Amino acid sequence: MGFRGRLSYGYDKKYVAELTFNEMGSDLYAKGHKWGFFPAAAIGWVASNEDFLKDNETVTFLKLRASAGYTGNATVVGSQRYAYTQNYKYTESYYKGTNNAQAASMMEDSVADPDRTWEKELKTNIGVEATLWNKLGVSLDAFLNKRSQILVSPAGEVP
Repeated sequence: MGFRGRLSYGYDKKYVAELTFNEMGSDLYAKGHKWGFFPAAAIGWVASNEDFLKDNETVTFLKLRASAGYTGNATVVGSQRYAYTQNYKYTESYYKGTNNAQAASMMEDSVADPDRTWEKELKTNIGVEATLWNKLGVSLDAFLNKRSQILVSPAGEVP
């Protein structure tokens, strides 16, 4: 389940701003961790609409922009869908007694993680868009993405 919202603002065809949010819910997490909130913000400046560039014949369009925001990931990691619950699994049978009777056994599966929560990624972007001589479009972007609370499965077994 999720909720999304966006608020956009523009002023004088020069300045733009936008705020967005995404509130997502997942049954993969324990109570208190089911919901993740992921906001984002962006700003832009259309410099070519300013008086000092308005009638420039070389730079016919110039926009500077920047944005930053979070995204969330609720992927199932490993074999256990509900990692906050402790599960047990059957293992190989073993023989006991003198009459070779088989007995089934159980063992603990992946250890429960009731504090597991959303994987997050902060995405940032700075960009420039330009049109030169009313013919040549140019776009330049720089990105930086930083993940946190990465969901992984342990490798091997810990006694």
